[in-house]
Amino acid sequence: MKNNDLIGIFGPIVAFSGVLVSIFINRSWWSFTNNAISDMGRLGQPNNYVLDLSLIVGGALMFYFAISIRRNMPNIISYIGEYLFVISLFFLILIGAFPEGTYMHGIVSRAFFYLGTVALLIMGSGLIMGKEVHYGLTIVLTMIIAVILGLITLSMFSGIAIPELVGGLTISFSYYTLLWRDVQHK
Repeated sequence: MKNNDLIGIFGPIVAFSGVLVSIFINRSWWSFTNNAISDMGRLGQPNNYVLDLSLIVGGALMFYFAISIRRNMPNIISYIGEYLFVISLFFLILIGAFPEGTYMHGIVSRAFFYLGTVALLIMGSGLIMGKEVHYGLTIVLTMIIAVILGLITLSMFSGIAIPELVGGLTISFSYYTLLWRDVQHK
């Protein structure tokens, strides 16, 4: 296991730890069904830095790892997906840098989730075409399930925290699939 793999392991852990700590800190007013995760990082919100910094640091760790795997993609399709995934992780960093209450927040948040989903679908398809069916299929099926669950939960609640959580967890699962693939290729 190389350093970039070790660093990469901690990206989602840092980001989700910040989310969990923020939920604990804001439990008196915040709920999964009525809020967005970003509400806890809103400008002017006490302790907003817990969520915002965890997204910046976690996103940066994931970004660093994702950049390092581009050289071992099996074909142009998976390479394009990987390139787009790196860009989506940059948008994750920007979610923390432009918290709710700033003009850019909605733009960078949507860009992370939409581009990350599309990027992983493309990358997974490229891995399938490159004869890495078990990795590619895992990623593609995970993202299809994420879209379905996201759309279902989006219509069920007034807040978007649950669809955000579904998206974040499935992107993280696919990310760890890529990390495991990278470890196996060394």
